[in-house]
Amino acid sequence: SSSTRRGWVALALALLSSYFVPGVAAAAVMVLAAPDADGAQMFAAAAALVVSLAALAYVGVFVLASFAKYAVVSAPTSPGDPSSVADVHAKVPFVASFSVFFDGSTDASRVVARAFIVEEIAAMAIIAAIAALPIADADACLSVSLAVTAAAIAHVGYLAVIRPHASAIDLAF
Repeated sequence: SSSTRRGWVALALALLSSYFVPGVAAAAVMVLAAPDADGAQMFAAAAALVVSLAALAYVGVFVLASFAKYAVVSAPTSPGDPSSVADVHAKVPFVASFSVFFDGSTDASRVVARAFIVEEIAAMAIIAAIAALPIADADACLSVSLAVTAAAIAHVGYLAVIRPHASAIDLAF
């Protein structure tokens, strides 16, 4: 079905995004901040960044969309008789279909908790882009270090508050 096909496309884009988006963000910032970059190089860097962020946005829209997947489940055929069970095609919610991706999350039925893959990739891209900024002196080095630390703390805050783990010890790892 088209929903299943879109799911596989989103999964492939999520995997590719997690690999490419941070590197593309860092490379684009390095090219865009280079004083000797010409127009074609700047256009190519900006275009690569836009394409990679568009792929990530597609993953986000697909993951955040409410959809259901058909699955075969066992269900009682008679409400009073638990021994009468038959396999039926039923709609299984997103969380049940893709629960393997939500291990440790206390409430993956919330949209903000399901957005973890987009947030994770975006956090990596932001940190990579900040780290790729040119550093001319000690003050710039301190500013970049503080910005990277702030981005990392914001990411840990998302993990601790928005998508907490079932056990506090899990957050440490």
